[in-house]
Amino acid sequence: MDDLKLRMPEWDPDLPERLKRYEGRIITSRAYPEWPTSEAFPLKDVAGHFGLPLGISFYSTVDYMIAHAIYEGFGLIDLYGVDCVQPRRDERERVSIAGWIKVAQMEGIRVIAQSGSFFKWYTDTGTCYEHGLYGYAGPPRIEDLSTLNACGSAECTETTANMVARVAQS
Repeated sequence: MDDLKLRMPEWDPDLPERLKRYEGRIITSRAYPEWPTSEAFPLKDVAGHFGLPLGISFYSTVDYMIAHAIYEGFGLIDLYGVDCVQPRRDERERVSIAGWIKVAQMEGIRVIAQSGSFFKWYTDTGTCYEHGLYGYAGPPRIEDLSTLNACGSAECTETTANMVARVAQS
């Protein structure tokens, strides 16, 4: 997500040249002609889509990626290598990523995290059920939960965007 000219990583000085030959989409903060497949992240459109003020919703590249996948209507998000385990990482990044995972899930998008990932707790109901739900003496019976949808009820079909709009009107 970093600017291709102004914020390239110091740990890989050859990356800018390799990306010029990359054939896939490069979502970045600003598109440059030197990188023919670069696209500017639609920041105002995405923030507007979710009804979020700029500056409080994106704390890492992963936040941008998940928000963009939701915005573009992806049905599956597969998280890999996004655990923020580097020593200089801030806990706020993990919290923000977990929040975007929940937004995706509330929109009906399946989110997968790899075995051993910090985010497995947020994406794998089997892991959560095995260890029990907070406040309950034991795991719930799976058959009791099979009729629930992503909203937590059998009836709820309201999307996150609809909920935000409804709450804003009241």
